[in-house]
Amino acid sequence: MNRIVWQTILQVLPSLVVVGGLAVAVKVRRVRQGRHPFKEPLVRGPGESLRLQLAHIDEKMIFTLVALVGIPSLVAIAFSLDEQAGGRLHQVDNPFLWFGWMVPPIGCTLYLLKLLRELGQYQLGYEGERYVGGLLNETLRNKEYVYRDMETGKVGNIDHVIVSRMGVFVVETKTRRKRTPKGGGEDYTIRYDGKQIVLADGRTGSGCVTQARRNAEWLQRFIAEAAAEKVRVTPILTFPGWRGPTRIKADVKLINPKTIPRFVRAGRIILSEAQVQRIAHQIKQACRVKE
Repeated sequence: MNRIVWQTILQVLPSLVVVGGLAVAVKVRRVRQGRHPFKEPLVRGPGESLRLQLAHIDEKMIFTLVALVGIPSLVAIAFSLDEQAGGRLHQVDNPFLWFGWMVPPIGCTLYLLKLLRELGQYQLGYEGERYVGGLLNETLRNKEYVYRDMETGKVGNIDHVIVSRMGVFVVETKTRRKRTPKGGGEDYTIRYDGKQIVLADGRTGSGCVTQARRNAEWLQRFIAEAAAEKVRVTPILTFPGWRGPTRIKADVKLINPKTIPRFVRAGRIILSEAQVQRIAHQIKQACRVKE
């Protein structure tokens, strides 16, 4: 190879080594060294599914950066070899030259922007679930069992499950950024009629209400099959940092995360200690981290 080719290779080699090393490091990190110190699977923590999604996005971003740097570098080497061989690929009027230089970087950049948007959304949701999980752990310690991120298959996952003698509750957490209303006023209020959520800035949604109800119905069936107990599960919808009506008569309750423990303990006792233990055991097993 002539001097031009070697110069091209030497110019792109450091970048290829750096991004290639990052890609290899990500793969090596997945490989376990030795035997795990304990066999029992961990119980899932708050936002476990979102944490895994964040890790997956991080890996996607690394490999996209590898492509962003690697593809143009390989194109440069190919054009240098073509120039040495007397071909036409390297000539300015050749469309393949512009395709090789422009399309991969533009495509990778657009994909990175998409990943960054997803990263922000998942991160916000993850922080919200951890916030609610922390409040529940601090206030529900003695007589209640709290489990997080229970997988439900195609239905999705249940953010938090509370089991107590007052019943079983599912908590669906929705974390939304606050935006100033067009007409001014408070930016943290929610309107709720039992069917639809309306945020202070006008954003609306009924999917979260449906999701909370669907999760409660799924858990009710799970308890009936796994623990042989017929128990009504109460769905709770919570928006950390927001304030909504508290006296709406609806099957899906809208409750501030700080007042969820008080709501749970305000009901009458409907389960015996033995029933609570059976239900909690089955939910705990379902909330263990799967390899």
